[in-house]
Amino acid sequence: MIELEHHDVRFAAVDAGMLRQVIEDEPAIARCVFIGQSVTPDTLDLNGAAIVFAEVLVLTRFAVRCAASALLPIELIERLFFLTTRANFHALIVAFRCANTLASSRTRCYNTSIGMQTTPRLPTGTVTFLFCDIQGSTTLWARTPHAMSAAVAMHDALFREVISAHDGVIFKTVGDEVCSVFGRADQAISAAVEVQRRLPEQHWPEETGLLHVRMGIHTGQAIERDNDYFGPALNRVARVMSVAHGGQVVTTRSTAAVVEGILDASIRFRDLGVHHLKGLTEPEAIYQILAPGLQFEFPPLTSSDQHANNIPTQISSFVGRTSELAALSDLTQYHRLLTIVGPGGIGKTRIALQLATEVLSLFPDGAWLIELAPLNDGKLIAQTIGDTFRLKEEPHQTIDDQLIDYLHSKKLLLVLDNSEHLLAETAAVAKKLLSRCPGLVIVTTSREPLHLTGEHVFRLPPLGLPTPDGPRDAPPADSVLLFIERARAVRPATVLAAADREIAASICSKLEGIPLAIELAAARIVTLPLPDLDSAWRKDSRS
Repeated sequence: MIELEHHDVRFAAVDAGMLRQVIEDEPAIARCVFIGQSVTPDTLDLNGAAIVFAEVLVLTRFAVRCAASALLPIELIERLFFLTTRANFHALIVAFRCANTLASSRTRCYNTSIGMQTTPRLPTGTVTFLFCDIQGSTTLWARTPHAMSAAVAMHDALFREVISAHDGVIFKTVGDEVCSVFGRADQAISAAVEVQRRLPEQHWPEETGLLHVRMGIHTGQAIERDNDYFGPALNRVARVMSVAHGGQVVTTRSTAAVVEGILDASIRFRDLGVHHLKGLTEPEAIYQILAPGLQFEFPPLTSSDQHANNIPTQISSFVGRTSELAALSDLTQYHRLLTIVGPGGIGKTRIALQLATEVLSLFPDGAWLIELAPLNDGKLIAQTIGDTFRLKEEPHQTIDDQLIDYLHSKKLLLVLDNSEHLLAETAAVAKKLLSRCPGLVIVTTSREPLHLTGEHVFRLPPLGLPTPDGPRDAPPADSVLLFIERARAVRPATVLAAADREIAASICSKLEGIPLAIELAAARIVTLPLPDLDSAWRKDSRS
């Protein structure tokens, strides 16, 4: 060993024999593209200028730290190049080759200061797991494998850098899934937040665009054996991750509990409820991690018991239509395109919403209302559906393709409401989605059918009318029940005697059982007594 002085800092020169041995271990790869020449024990002057020894020492020490954290050579060469104090390529080559040898094994690291081997230590006892994977990676690999290969290398580099910086260890990778472990839960959360913040800052290949990574965190005990972990905690964190969306970080109650009061004040939790996760007997309370720079809004989690929907809660009760609703429920199980047809005011939208609510349990991925009435351009239909699912614009991918990618593996009900003014465009979107998404069922409401092959048209009749010569003790017809319900809504004290019900039946008959007309008539009971209301309708009908 010799003592060197470099930039006013004293370094212990690295042992020449150790460096010579490293190069001899892999002579075929001791070539650096930066200088275009081979480096071997014979051509490298290990007893040369002091600057070479000093930089080899500094760079190799850095390489050892990186290799101990399982960084890959492709990342090391980039970091070592920028850390070189001057263009001393001999030092860079030697340090890089040391790191390459070390990182390729991932279990053996040379400590250049004391000449011994070290192994990355996995935490034991109660630990916190952070599992991550790339959403939609299968499609990206199929569409653009070369660009995806480069993107995944960038993804892996970022993960290894950040996880190492937060004292975590990557103990396994399966495909594009990264499995890491931390001794403390706050380290795992901080690492996840940093990765999500930095992902959009990377220069991703144009063909892939930003990789959307979903993350799951869970704290628990696991068995460590042969640099791997086993036990229920592993299954739980994997399931938690699998129900998240790209860009989302979710965690279990156990993790949220142990970090209470110690996290940065800018990091918060959003309660996403209790979910039954596939393959697990005990349900899990799941929380979304909120932090500045992270996306806040996502579709509902995809857990097995979460029947997501955006069906609005109705203010008024749903009256009648028992037989029609039963028939429609059966039809959704046998027909993937169902169009409810009828004139304006007949109640198409209302029964479609009620139908969606009643069959929701049959669709694990939920029921979703798409309101087409506000649209005046059929080209906006696909975009409106995408907005409902909060799909983001992707480079080199149309919104139609994005919808197909999102929906093709889901069992889901889509309600396209009020499509009569955009019939051709609605039909085109429905045809494309149904042909590519086998679990999709579409219910449309319209004054006219879509005229597509496979479409089942359900013509919605008016509400049932009273029978003039029916028994007096017969239950009221659906139209009369609707009138009574809406009259009570505006005048809660309304009580209709038998004679009043006959007047209500007369009004409903004049209105031909049209629900909207009956509701408007019932609202007038605030200003007109029932007999006067009937008389008014008689005058209106004569005029």
